Amino acid sequence: MGTEVLSRVLAFREAGRIGPLEVQFARALARLGHEDDPLVLLGAALACLAPLRGHVCLEVGKARDLVRQEADDDQTQPVADAEWPEAGPWREALARCAARPGAIVRPAGPGDSPLVLEGDRLYLDRYWDYEQRLSREILARAGTRPPGVADADLRTLVDGLFPPGLPGADGLRSAAATVATHGFSIVAGGPGTGKTTTVTKILAMLLELSRRAAGAGPWTPPRIALMAPTGKAAARMKESIRREVDDLAAQAGTGIDPSVLACIPVEASTLHRRLGSTPDHPTRFRFGADNPLPVDVAVVDEASMTDFALMTRLVEAIPRNARLILLGDRDQLASVEAGAVLGDLCGDPDATPAGDANAPAIAGAVAFLTHPFRFGADTGIGALSRAIRARDTAKALAYLRRQAREPGAPAADGPYTDLVFLEPGPGEAQAGRPAAGRHGRANGPDLFDRVKGRVVAHLRPFLEAARAGDAATALARQRDFCILTPHRRGLLGVEGLNRRVEGWLAEGDTPGITPREEWYVGRPILVMENDHGLELFNGDMGVIVRVDDQVRAAFPGRNEGEVRLLHPGRLPAHETVFAMTVHKSQGSQFAHVLIVLPERPSPILTRELLYTAVTRARTDVTILGSPAVIEGAIRESVLRFSGLRQKVWKTVS
Repeated sequence: MGTEVLSRVLAFREAGRIGPLEVQFARALARLGHEDDPLVLLGAALACLAPLRGHVCLEVGKARDLVRQEADDDQTQPVADAEWPEAGPWREALARCAARPGAIVRPAGPGDSPLVLEGDRLYLDRYWDYEQRLSREILARAGTRPPGVADADLRTLVDGLFPPGLPGADGLRSAAATVATHGFSIVAGGPGTGKTTTVTKILAMLLELSRRAAGAGPWTPPRIALMAPTGKAAARMKESIRREVDDLAAQAGTGIDPSVLACIPVEASTLHRRLGSTPDHPTRFRFGADNPLPVDVAVVDEASMTDFALMTRLVEAIPRNARLILLGDRDQLASVEAGAVLGDLCGDPDATPAGDANAPAIAGAVAFLTHPFRFGADTGIGALSRAIRARDTAKALAYLRRQAREPGAPAADGPYTDLVFLEPGPGEAQAGRPAAGRHGRANGPDLFDRVKGRVVAHLRPFLEAARAGDAATALARQRDFCILTPHRRGLLGVEGLNRRVEGWLAEGDTPGITPREEWYVGRPILVMENDHGLELFNGDMGVIVRVDDQVRAAFPGRNEGEVRLLHPGRLPAHETVFAMTVHKSQGSQFAHVLIVLPERPSPILTRELLYTAVTRARTDVTILGSPAVIEGAIRESVLRFSGLRQKVWKTVS
């Protein structure tokens, strides 16, 4: 095999656009598949890269967007580009290959070739199979109406649970009716739009409908499973639903029999645990299409975080006659793995043709909640998040600079005090560059040093509780404050920021930490991988405390207020978490969030990432960065190649 066969692939490797894995994949296909067209092999290399970059496939006409630099480093430098082939001849080369029997590419359909060409999209066979299976399941479920739903009972219960005079009543009532009348449904909305409240009432409604359908005979309550992608999200779901069940029990006139509320589960589990993954085979599950989960209603919170492969296996594991309800925010970051499933399934919220006779079945299965119960027009967090979502850079900066308020906000309340914007001044860097001197001090003013007092003040109650051995209070105070950043590496990434904060806290007038020790008291930790034996999962947060003269890692227990103490040496992979990436913060809420942006715009810094970071805060947001970086982030969107939206939203002919 001559090097000219791999010439296109090697040129992209030299330009830094692909890595050695993609080169070896293309080389293996050239040798084993007897393929000698450089354009086909370049397509193979990029199709191999696609899932690593979060895409389900390669779209030939948009291939440049697949390989844009997305390094996790705030100091990323641009690399030289490779010579891109024209899209037309590239498609023709792939189509010629797919037309040959036994080639490495086949047209969409059954077969054993490693690559599948469907229109303009080139897939690895595994991901094409996932997309086929997932779209088939969604289409089969979306148009089904579960039995036992009497329209008269449904209207009565909707009126009792969601009275017409209730704020945002139209959206809440529509969501309730959608879930009740569809085997598959989505309730989508931003933070504080009432997703958890709504789904708790919907579960009560479904149970009551089931009880009434049983008539005078014995009643077996539907089996309900509550799930979320991470342990952290599952814990929040559990807390929220328990609180909503208590609130619902105190309400009168809902039409819900009191005995029904006891049947609403308050335990939530991770998707992996519910599907039955094992430590030896973390990607294999006990439950699936051939062994469905024993559930009648399955609810998945934070569905935007669920990747393509896991969502496919989950949907297949839910019996066809069961209800599947997805909750999530389509504007949040998608999974770090391949796919943006929730966004694809939601379609376009501004052009949902639910009333059209030719509309697809899924059009009537998606409900959007828009009324802001938590972040109303009187909060800067709400105003800023909506401006970011609408891609309105002028409004976003005006709110941050306290120069304007959102239309509808009470003007007399003055500027938004829950927003603080720190811009670099003349000659001021966002992170001081180490000088050549032996003390490593920064050259010139440093913007991040301006937040030192705020950071230390926010962390003081947390550290004092850990130092006193009060693990429960320390864990509660851990939710008061967090630093978020897009990157892991660099001075403004997680690693650099954690080192800087540790240095501040080691100084004299703080509660005092000793960062030279691995298990210093007050060290906040973030679990990085699942450990089923310890019941610790990726994203769980804990703190090192001293109890009875022994150093222990404290984590929240199963029930509210409970604490689990573990020997630090038993912990799975973990890291210090004074600062965390925005991706890792999904499913979490903190009272105050400090968002530290890079010094230059970056492809990894997108509208979805900035929106996710801002909406992690409950009461206050501080943003450290330049207006140019914020404007660049709002203009940049996460791009995920997939054919799922086209498959499930195709109109009926």
